[in-house]
Amino acid sequence: MNRQASIAAQDYTIPLQPIERPVSFDPLPPTSLTQWWRGVADRHGDRIAVITDARETHYSDLDAQSAALARGLLALGLGKGARVGIMLPNGAEWIAAWLAVSRIGGIAVALSTFASPGELRYAVQHADCAVLLTANTYLGHDYVAKLVEAFPALVKRQNGSPILDPDCPYLRRIFFNGAAPDWSDGDLAALAAGAVDFGDAMLAAVETTVAPSDDALLMYTSGSTANPKAVIHIHAALVDKIDRLARMKTIIPLGTGPDDRMLISNPFFWIGGWIGMTVALDAGASIILEDDHSPRATLDAVRRHNITQIGGTPGLLGSITQLPDFRPDDFASLRIQNTSQWPFFCQAEGKPASRYAAAIGMTETIGPHSGYWYAGELPDGLDGTMGPPLEGMEFRIVDPDTGAICANGTPGELQVRGIWVMDRFYKRLRNETFTVDGFYPTGDECTMDGECRIWFHHRLGGMIKTSGANVSPEEVEFALRSIEGIIESAVFPVSDAKAGQIVAAAIVKDRSSDIDEPSIKQRLRPLLSAFKIPKIFRFVDRDDLPRTPSDKIRRVEVAKLFNEGRL
Repeated sequence: MNRQASIAAQDYTIPLQPIERPVSFDPLPPTSLTQWWRGVADRHGDRIAVITDARETHYSDLDAQSAALARGLLALGLGKGARVGIMLPNGAEWIAAWLAVSRIGGIAVALSTFASPGELRYAVQHADCAVLLTANTYLGHDYVAKLVEAFPALVKRQNGSPILDPDCPYLRRIFFNGAAPDWSDGDLAALAAGAVDFGDAMLAAVETTVAPSDDALLMYTSGSTANPKAVIHIHAALVDKIDRLARMKTIIPLGTGPDDRMLISNPFFWIGGWIGMTVALDAGASIILEDDHSPRATLDAVRRHNITQIGGTPGLLGSITQLPDFRPDDFASLRIQNTSQWPFFCQAEGKPASRYAAAIGMTETIGPHSGYWYAGELPDGLDGTMGPPLEGMEFRIVDPDTGAICANGTPGELQVRGIWVMDRFYKRLRNETFTVDGFYPTGDECTMDGECRIWFHHRLGGMIKTSGANVSPEEVEFALRSIEGIIESAVFPVSDAKAGQIVAAAIVKDRSSDIDEPSIKQRLRPLLSAFKIPKIFRFVDRDDLPRTPSDKIRRVEVAKLFNEGRL
């Protein structure tokens, strides 16, 4: 047994629940984020909402801070439908800024703190941001310099006059969290201080006008085109998703309650981080935030804050157990936070992760759109399923070329329809995005059985073509995850004169494991066709694999490193 499993088997308890029939409950009536937050603040006001090394922020503090910023935005003339860019790191400031925009009926534009000047320029222009709330520096990023590079005319601004720049024609004001340059409008405190004539009564009056059908959140997601797509979600859909996941407690986050202390590493400007944050707030939990998301820093945070859930990948959890000073009792209080972590927790019990309830989702559906109403072991024959559509969603599988409905068990593109599907892509007509009957093509190849349970195969267009046969990197990685001693892997194509492409795999293994290429191939033979088994293996450290800020491995960059002889 490898080190991770031996430690875990002694000290971890997987929070299994018995198999039950899916539960149906009455959904919330259409609700705005303003109404939702009022309930959260009233229920949990005295509790601690956010913990950083710098300070603790209570729910009542978030309420007061967001109200002050909301009044400041109103004083600038912003209101219903105004687009406010938020480029802040995870923190109480991000949450307060997002709530402030939501409370006045504006559209919060979630901007990446990892954006290059070119990406920032595109997003601010494309989203038509009227106001930008931004950090000044974070993790080595200088946002003052990035903004000036993106919009050079900013440095010519004088005397606090509105920004009038043809390169960002809607942008009027920029406020910084921290020291602000002379050409800006000051810091966030200055924004709040500008609300002299806008008291609580005026804000309350504005809040009553915010409708569940109003646009609320604009979030960017990568697409097949050169520029990212801008997803628009309305208030009612966001609140319904928060409420549904909070009551289910079986997908993300799992079983979270007011006594939990959840470490969230995924950025709030991406849907995984946003879901973890909002459902934790709904439950009254405390959110722990760290700037450093490395295994070393995460273990230190677990010890310092007695963390009960970590919002991260199974690879991150496994890497923590490989640290030389990791102790069995470090994870004594830790529970699974989301269904993607089953591989880690199940390996600890010596059980296949494929036997446990999983889910799948995307930004366009506010996270998971499939899954189960229990967090337990699945019946025989359902290994690897992502579950049926969650209540309020509909699935169908279609031939991506003809649009014909596929028979059960026949692979095709998953299309989804329901309450959580985005209202639209910003600046795109609905008929450019949705089918005539309102389904959204996900780009995921799946199969479905007679009970509407789906099995995910791969993203369309991401296949490895070897000797005329298609190989899904996801399928091979799924098989590799089942092998004891493998913490995580990246499967990628390598050009080959004879086969066109061959399958290669970069493997991060448990440091105490003696697993090698022959033994991996032997264990893969019962799981995969011969042409799917990697022909090339590289054993690497976790830090050797390029990753997105949300800790997903960048396969294309892994392949590039290999081709350059650096892997």
